Amino acid sequence: MSNEGHEACADAGAGGPPREEPIRIAQYDPAWPARFAEERTRLTEAIGAWASGGIHHVGSTAVPGLDAKPVIDILVGVDVRTTV
Repeated sequence: MSNEGHEACADAGAGGPPREEPIRIAQYDPAWPARFAEERTRLTEAIGAWASGGIHHVGSTAVPGLDAKPVIDILVGVDVRTTV
């Protein structure tokens, strides 16, 4: 299967309707870890008290040298027993 142009059509996500726009794959950007660090700081300030499981950079942009969709994926671990 050719990945020429580094684009593919997206499947329906989370049960939603099919998306027709192409997915762009970008060359690895060494700025991605810094972008995550900025977002982690914002999230820590906003919801840090509830992020008992940490705030983590996940997905393809977290892998050094890997071409990826230029979207920073973030996982926030929370204790579901905590009340707000």
